[in-house]
Amino acid sequence: GRGISLPLQVFKTVGRGWGVRSRNPIRAGTFVCEYTGVMLRDEDAEAAGLEVDDSYLFNLDGEEKGQVAKRRKTSHEGPSGVDARTQDNPELCVDASRTGSVARFVNHCCDPNLFVQSVFVEYSRHVHRIALFAARDILAYEELTYDYGYVVGSVQDKTLACLCGAANCRGTLV
Repeated sequence: GRGISLPLQVFKTVGRGWGVRSRNPIRAGTFVCEYTGVMLRDEDAEAAGLEVDDSYLFNLDGEEKGQVAKRRKTSHEGPSGVDARTQDNPELCVDASRTGSVARFVNHCCDPNLFVQSVFVEYSRHVHRIALFAARDILAYEELTYDYGYVVGSVQDKTLACLCGAANCRGTLV
């Protein structure tokens, strides 16, 4: 079957807003859910004012499609140091602020139990889907988390405290 096959629940966490958990244990490597929403070009997201609250934006990084990050970067340079945006291949993001899957409620953790994987689909080599998989065995009712991949200092004049509580917590997200 396609799609979510786990009994996922959105629940109210203590001090971190909404979170997601499964009523059943999850084995390492299991597909958990897909991050979905409205596909936008970065400039359209900025024009719509989404850069003010980009909490639900997920990057699809230009020609570096295999790399994804929860928050858009202020720089348009890819890991190779070249501008990844082109007319034929603009930077894209998924906006889950108004509509999207349960994945939009999965919180960040510096020691996550999920990992993000870009999944290319057969009809497009330019756009990929964002899938979340179990990084390790996960207990029933354990909160599901992944590392948002924020780069500390990447958003000018903005800091965001990390509330994950992990032993290896970095303290800040951006």
